[in-house]
Amino acid sequence: MSNGDGTLTLRLPPLGHKSLRVVEVEPLLFRAEEGFYVTFSEDGKGNIIRMFMSGSSKDPTAFDRLRWYESGMRHAGLGMAGVLVFVSLPLVSATRFIRRRWRRAQAERQRVSGKSRLAWRMAMLVSTLVVLAPVPVLAWMLVGDHSRPSQFKAAFHVSSSCLLLASLLGLTLPIFSYALWIRGDWSRVERTYYSIVALAALLMIPFLYHWNLLRV
Repeated sequence: MSNGDGTLTLRLPPLGHKSLRVVEVEPLLFRAEEGFYVTFSEDGKGNIIRMFMSGSSKDPTAFDRLRWYESGMRHAGLGMAGVLVFVSLPLVSATRFIRRRWRRAQAERQRVSGKSRLAWRMAMLVSTLVVLAPVPVLAWMLVGDHSRPSQFKAAFHVSSSCLLLASLLGLTLPIFSYALWIRGDWSRVERTYYSIVALAALLMIPFLYHWNLLRV
């Protein structure tokens, strides 16, 4: 950010809480009061694509300019939203179960087809795999032997396998969602909620691929 007096204020990643005031000494080369030097590199069109920072006792550090879809904060928000969707499914399932048990209406039972029950159970399986995927790594962090990298590798392998299986099974949810809307099963609210879960399952694949979590 330009300050209007020939200096720049840089907000450093990851969250931008720390700022650095720099003054230009040469084209694309800036010096900070703390003894740091900052330089930028351009692409063929003159756009800034990379920043380098070094000086004092700090090792040289490079920062690449991210595309809008590579933003860490945006991915964190998407990941949290997806987890909340999958976590909500068991709660919604319990609510539906209690409600149907309470009603016990024969008409309600006949209204739910075998295919719609399979659709919900598949969504439950995908959600369960996603929710349980971090458990092996968290268990290693809490009670594992941190001096043995093989334990972490095994825990990460189990977590990755759960996510991979959830991704593959999640491909069926958009198909189920389409069929539910065509047949008119469940209420409109339930179909809309299921469509949100199906969308989260579909977006999970590029999200996990971006973070290289689909390799077992």
